[in-house]
Amino acid sequence: MNKIKTTLKKKKTIFYAGFLTAISWSVFLAWSFPESVRMHFDLWFGADTSLIISNMVDPNSINVRSILHPLFALITFPVAFPISFIGEAIGASKELSQIISTQLIIALSGGATWILIYNIFLKIGLDKFQSFCISLIFLSSTSFIFWWSTTETFPLGASTLLLPVFLLANRCESRITWLLALIASASITVSNYTAGLISAGLKIRPKKTYLTLILISILCTSTLFAVQKKYVLSSMGIHQILESEKRFIKSKYQPLNYMFNFFVFPIVAPSTPELVSQSYLYTGKSEENAPQQLNFTLSGIKEISLLRICASITWLGFLAKGLYNALFTKRSKVSIALTCILGFQFFMHFIYGDTPFLYSAHYVPVMVILSGYAIVDISRKRSRTLMSFIVLIICLICALNVEIFAKSHELGISYISSIINNE
Repeated sequence: MNKIKTTLKKKKTIFYAGFLTAISWSVFLAWSFPESVRMHFDLWFGADTSLIISNMVDPNSINVRSILHPLFALITFPVAFPISFIGEAIGASKELSQIISTQLIIALSGGATWILIYNIFLKIGLDKFQSFCISLIFLSSTSFIFWWSTTETFPLGASTLLLPVFLLANRCESRITWLLALIASASITVSNYTAGLISAGLKIRPKKTYLTLILISILCTSTLFAVQKKYVLSSMGIHQILESEKRFIKSKYQPLNYMFNFFVFPIVAPSTPELVSQSYLYTGKSEENAPQQLNFTLSGIKEISLLRICASITWLGFLAKGLYNALFTKRSKVSIALTCILGFQFFMHFIYGDTPFLYSAHYVPVMVILSGYAIVDISRKRSRTLMSFIVLIICLICALNVEIFAKSHELGISYISSIINNE
């Protein structure tokens, strides 16, 4: 009995340590983020931070594309607004109160996403120590450092995307729970509904029950969206949205650059980003005097440090081995769901939207979990040596990414200063 209690205590210790580390790391990164760079529209890799903060705390704000984030404001407003109101009441400025309240939600989503990653690792066969160590890839990644440090929809979308996979890994049988997971998967970003469809499709039988759950989830999400549109956040109609979204369809394709942007840059930052116009990302043509945004590009090999090249190759090898095991030697419903979700994200962002790094918070947790399949069933003796090496690489990746994080701030501040000087 005492042995069981000790084991449970150790499990809880690791659980809380990871959860609190994720939240604390997010808060620290946000604290170090220059306010001018954070609030400058689209400058931070295309992020609409000022608009998103307004959507989370102001019931009179407008987001013409809110239909793509059906329940985002409805979920976040009841939490963010009271905290912001209390902040103002005790003497903090309105802007600071809003940033703190919204960033707290982002930090909590980082903790929630870490919990889901850790639990899924346990369910696919990793032990507690392996699960904890591999989950640190997520916290050290470029995606976490760059996106869980500011306010955007993508970090919140990560946890709702993983929720159906979590249910699949835990062999959940409750139809009500699956219905809620389907609604949650569509709530923050509508394209993430595919994660719910894939996971539920692999679990729910008979097919009639599956289709019924889909129909009810769509009806519930639509109803809740109507409530959000009326009381919290207005939006354009579907026809106007479809017309508006056409501008995000790419006419310029660079497959090699895209592959690195999707699989490597969200984990290991290649070098200091460049300033480019948003039109260049879609058409390959830069507009004169157009607003600029930070962007990672595939630089020449001589411009990337040897440490970054080694870290990137190590990550790609680890991911490739994980994908191979997930698809062939250790294939399961969970691995199939994760691979399909990652595949959908890959092909969607190839033809639609900004660079994949902007949306990487959605799919990086999926990549991290798939990479964990690389060490499933490795012997304990070999595991200790391998985990020591992995932890060393994770520390290296974290240090390299923090360096680029700071340099990105400096570049953003320099750009804003040049605008002010030219006015």
